[in-house]
Amino acid sequence: MIPFVGLYIISLVQGGKMKADEGGSYEVHVEWDKVLPLWFHSLAIMAAPEEYAREAVAAIDDFAHHDRERYPKMTRSAGNREQRAVLEEL
Repeated sequence: MIPFVGLYIISLVQGGKMKADEGGSYEVHVEWDKVLPLWFHSLAIMAAPEEYAREAVAAIDDFAHHDRERYPKMTRSAGNREQRAVLEEL
């Protein structure tokens, strides 16, 4: 549960919806290679295919763009057949 709350808080800070005294989300060490696969799995359980693809790609763009080559395989393995089909179209 904590990684998902952290992901949400970081997205609020980056989006300017939550203010910190100083600094930013870059100061919070997050091991995205551990957090994102779990998040993809949770998202796949709850999201429709289009939403899954959109949110998974957005998470990679927002939090792991520097290492984006390793995440498409993770998104495909977490998603169901319909979700994988939509991911392939992107």
